[in-house]
Amino acid sequence: MAGDFNCVSTTWDDYEHGESSTAISLRDSASQIGLEWARPSNHGPTRISPNPNQRSNVLDLVFLAPSEILISMPRLEHDLQGSPEPPGSGRQTIKPGSEAEKSFISDILRDLAAIPTPGLPIHSTESKPTKRSKSWWTDECSETFGVYQLSHSLADYNKFKKACKDAKRDFFDERIAEITTSRKRPWDLMEWVKQRKLPPCEAICNGDQPCHDMDDLWDALHGTYNSASGREYDASVLDKLPDEPVREWADFSEHELLSALKGCSNSSAPGPDHITWESLSVIVPKPNKPSYSVPKAFRPIVLLITFGKLIKKMIANRIQFDAVKHDIFHPNQLGGIRQRSTEDAGLILTHLVRAGWVKGLQTSALAFDIAQFFPSINHEMFMAVLRKQGFSPILVEFFASYLVGRSTVYCWNTFQSDSRSADVGVRQGSALSPVISGLFIAPVMKLFYIKAAPLNMTLLSFVDDGTILAQSKQLDDNNVGLRKAYKIIYLLFVAFALVLEHDKTELFHFSHRRDAYNPSLDLGYAPHTGATPVKPKTYWRYLGFYFDRGLTFHEHVRYYATKAFTTVQAMRMLGNSTRGLSPKQRRLLYRSCVVPIATYSYRLWYFDGARNKGAMNQLKQMQRKAALWITGAFHTSPTGGLEALAGLIPVHLMLKKLATRAVYRVATLSDTHPLRSMMGEGLSSEPHHMLVLPP
Repeated sequence: MAGDFNCVSTTWDDYEHGESSTAISLRDSASQIGLEWARPSNHGPTRISPNPNQRSNVLDLVFLAPSEILISMPRLEHDLQGSPEPPGSGRQTIKPGSEAEKSFISDILRDLAAIPTPGLPIHSTESKPTKRSKSWWTDECSETFGVYQLSHSLADYNKFKKACKDAKRDFFDERIAEITTSRKRPWDLMEWVKQRKLPPCEAICNGDQPCHDMDDLWDALHGTYNSASGREYDASVLDKLPDEPVREWADFSEHELLSALKGCSNSSAPGPDHITWESLSVIVPKPNKPSYSVPKAFRPIVLLITFGKLIKKMIANRIQFDAVKHDIFHPNQLGGIRQRSTEDAGLILTHLVRAGWVKGLQTSALAFDIAQFFPSINHEMFMAVLRKQGFSPILVEFFASYLVGRSTVYCWNTFQSDSRSADVGVRQGSALSPVISGLFIAPVMKLFYIKAAPLNMTLLSFVDDGTILAQSKQLDDNNVGLRKAYKIIYLLFVAFALVLEHDKTELFHFSHRRDAYNPSLDLGYAPHTGATPVKPKTYWRYLGFYFDRGLTFHEHVRYYATKAFTTVQAMRMLGNSTRGLSPKQRRLLYRSCVVPIATYSYRLWYFDGARNKGAMNQLKQMQRKAALWITGAFHTSPTGGLEALAGLIPVHLMLKKLATRAVYRVATLSDTHPLRSMMGEGLSSEPHHMLVLPP
């Protein structure tokens, strides 16, 4: 075995410079097949550096069997070793797609075919992969299957089953070892333990008619994702907002470029991807949808070259900083903005409800959803919003050039549509999409607070999910105010060329009283009007939280504790006490993939005085199951000892640590973040295991 392995090591180099992991893997792989490095008789560097101040290296290596090293001692060619110019120092380029490139590849293939390979038939097997091929299939499986086909005996069938079982076990053990040891990414194995979903076999419908050919499918997709094309907008609604002073746009710095590049993936190389059209939209199904017969159950994702993504990331970072610094975003905007998460939204909502209870007020929430929000953003209206917000004309002209006059190509499996106009909307998957959505929603929220000032309502927004909160002494009074506020927000979205999905509107009444009064709401818009009003929910799912009327969060904790428990149960397939993942890797997998599930939004129910004993017991049972899997101990082992052996923090101490860290995080938030104003004087006090929010 010989070649240019391009790895340095003190084993074949004469000077000390350390040893790379690639060299160690190379030696181990060679020893597994019975080969050792053969030191040339005239050992010396094989790569001559063109820089006289840089050392030369030994990169070309020969590995032989131990019995052949003394007989076939390799030797270096002195005329190449001592040449003043290193071999291959001149660089030749061939234009991609040219005849010279085709000729060059043909010459390489012809030369490779002419090389005698006597060992190739011995060490290789002929395979014909098909759609039903199994990657774990071995020659032993084929042999035992052939014997069973001839005999049809039960004994031969059992031998075939055993051969398949052993082949599967060996194959997946090697895959687990490769992913966890070579790649050092054990969390990639979590894709193995997820529920196997059946492929959707429903026909996509365009209205009431199924799509029988690809042209019908493209029309259905384009009609859904560009339904806002030609929709009227009213830019005069912005006149009630003050004009922000125009801010200059500074040139990008090297630091901004390096910061954006630092967060890019190392598994993909930046550069042209040979996509010649302006934009490619890949249709991705949304998860956990009951039916995939409508185009709305899918999401278009835009693919652009990585250089374009880098530039967009730099622009998005600059806009985020500028908008937060100059209070362009509304304080109650909690989506698409840095340092504002779903847990912040849940914490603010919970605080408002509890603060209302202290004052003797009942709280009602009306949640609404914007139909096809990202594909419906009007470009001209967005330009008017940017000018109103005081952004530099340079940035406005950039977006005018970036958004206006766009076209897209849809891709479904291996099929591609013709180029189609995309004169509205921004596609998801772009670094600019979150910040564009935040800037577009900001004036809507500010106008709502101006128009709904007499109603004394609170509006929260998380990207395309909005929530109107009403507080009064009686729930019926809340319903009256919610209906008026909903009409205001609906008309504002119409002015911005957006449409609300009335059928997705949800009503929820918070109450710590024991009475069961839970009134419905006549929304005034179909289908929730007249005899079919909006009925309040028993449990309200909002941004992944499960709210109950009394804010006990029993259902929320039960759901996520069960989800974490079943995840631990499923991870048992990845290893046990004798095979698969090591205990250290199992602990890492549990800490990185299960703990975030179990502790999601813990700040809503973990605080001083909270009745969370039942929640703590559920999490303790889940962690005990994980500790048993990590250590491989007996099921009767004490929990404290299991957690100590597995290196796991007890649940109550883990939550206390996370809560303390959350308090420290608040001190790093911007001055306009709503959590800072809610904490008040508690921000300067010593951190405690609860997040103090004064009523």
